[in-house]
Formats: sequence, C-alpha cells, structure tokens
Amino acid sequence: MRLRLVAVGVLVGVVVAAAGCARPGPYPSGDIDLIVPAAAGDPTDTVARIVAPCLGDQLATEVVVRNVPGEDGVVGNQALVDAKSDGYTLMISSVSPTAVTPVLAPERVGYSFEDFLFVGVVRSAPVVLFTAADSPVDAAQTLLAAAKGSTPVTVAHRGDDTVEGFTLWLMNYLGETDLDSAPVDSDAEIFQGVVAGDFDAGLATLTPELLSSIESGEVRLLGSGADLRPKYLRQAPTLYQVLDRTGGGLPDLMIDTAVSVPFRISDARYAKLATALEECLRTDDVKRGIGPEFVPLDQIGHGEQWRRYWDLQRGVQLGLNLPKVN
Repeated sequence: MRLRLVAVGVLVGVVVAAAGCARPGPYPSGDIDLIVPAAAGDPTDTVARIVAPCLGDQLATEVVVRNVPGEDGVVGNQALVDAKSDGYTLMISSVSPTAVTPVLAPERVGYSFEDFLFVGVVRSAPVVLFTAADSPVDAAQTLLAAAKGSTPVTVAHRGDDTVEGFTLWLMNYLGETDLDSAPVDSDAEIFQGVVAGDFDAGLATLTPELLSSIESGEVRLLGSGADLRPKYLRQAPTLYQVLDRTGGGLPDLMIDTAVSVPFRISDARYAKLATALEECLRTDDVKRGIGPEFVPLDQIGHGEQWRRYWDLQRGVQLGLNLPKVN
C-alpha cells in the first residue's frame, strides 16, 4: 500500500511539473518571440520585421523579433530546436541553414529540417547571377568562357555552405570551369563589391532592391537559379539553360523563407499560427513590403515545404556524391 502511495505521489509530481512548464489559459497569453537567425539588416531580418506586426495583430499579442546570428544561421536554428514547443517561439527560417548546411557541413549542426514544423512560406525567390552594368561580361556564357582561361574570375556569395555557395560549385562542376569562390558576410557586400569591380560577378538571393537595380540597369542579370524563369525575370535564362543541363533531378535553386516552430507543437496552436500567417500574406502592406513577386500565391504549408526541402537536399547530395550528373 505504501509503495502504491509513493507511485501516486511521483505521478502527481510529474503532472504538476509538466503543468508548470506549460502556459495556462488561451493561446496566446503573452508575447511571442520570432527568432531571426541573422543580424539586423539581413534580408531575412527585413522579412521578419514586415511580418511580425501583422502576426501580432492577428494573434492579439506582441511578436518580438529577436536576432540570433552566428555561423551562417546555424545558431538561430539551434535556438529554435532547443525552445519549448508551446507556440511562443517562432523562427523565420532560410533554406541554407535549415536544409543545405546540414548536408554540406553536418559536423557544424545538431539538427535536421525534420526537427522543424513549417507554418508557411512568406517569401520565395531565386538565386541570381549578376555583374556590374559596365562589366565586359555581357552574358553568363561569357563569364564561364573567361573562367576557362588563365585570368581568375571571382564570384562573390554568402558562403560555401549556403545555396549560393552550392550554386557556384554546381556551375563549376557542370560547366567544367574554375570560377573563384569569394565568400563575404552579407548581400550588401556582394552588391557593392560587384558594382565597384572588386568581384567579376555575384550570386545572391533576389530581393526587391536587387530586382530594382536589375530593372534600372545598375547591374546586369546573367541567370536565374529557378528551374523555370519567373515572369519578372524574362530577360535572362536560367542557369541550367546556360549550362545546357535541364531536368535530371537537379535542385531548384530557390530560397524559401518560412515561418517555423519546433516540431512538437500542438495541432491547435499550429493551426492558429498558420491561419494568422495566411491572413497576413493577403494584406497589401505585407505583400508590398516583402515584394508581391516573391509572396507565394497560395499558402505553402508544412507538407509541401518539407517536400521542397527534401528535393533540394536530394539534389545537393546528387551533385556531391555522383561522379557525373546526367
């Protein structure tokens, strides 16, 4: 009998402890943290600060943007994985630290994209290759041809363990070229360095600012990483078209920026967040701030985003592991 009482006491203690970890009452009943795995001013940070006020309005609480930079997004991603699954910690996740770095540099991360539950994609944009308007490089083929010569041809990007870095590797592999890698810390450094002539070309995620510079003629677009040319980039081929390598399981070189939560969140709280985000993506202010071209027309939920990341990882593995990509 005494043993049974002890067991019941232990069970009650566990229940009380578990209750103490959860926030009672309706959800949300307090501020929500929105982790940005990048420094202030980064394109991901910009998206977060556009979406956060609207999410706060929809959820009737304050959504606080919290920058957690470090190791190209790995530190911020790990912070979300380690957070409680109570719906009070979200993250604006970018494809590179979430899905690509775990493949290219598994020793640097303690998570996989399967540890995240994707609430919805807020922004989807291709990797683009561009050069200065006054550059003698008038087309991607010219750049690739120059890279087969004796003079170094440098391409700036955000790091070897990112989608942009993988894109450069894939261009060299498929094009049998030797474009020099020039990793820098920010998209602003890529743009400024290319315009100043410090780099022959740049690989970056397309942003409204970069698109405006392309349309105004400040920089010259050479190619897009998307499988299909987006309507707003009709003036340039895809990189796969340049390399004469379409199809064959190669990854769609798109940067999806999604709102995500720890995987163990309750269905009810996930549904409330998904509904709030969907409403935000319909508002003119949010679409205008992010760039209407980059906001998906239809909500991309967890299952679809999981498949997109899986396809990208499979494509990266294909490029890294096979002796020849067909």
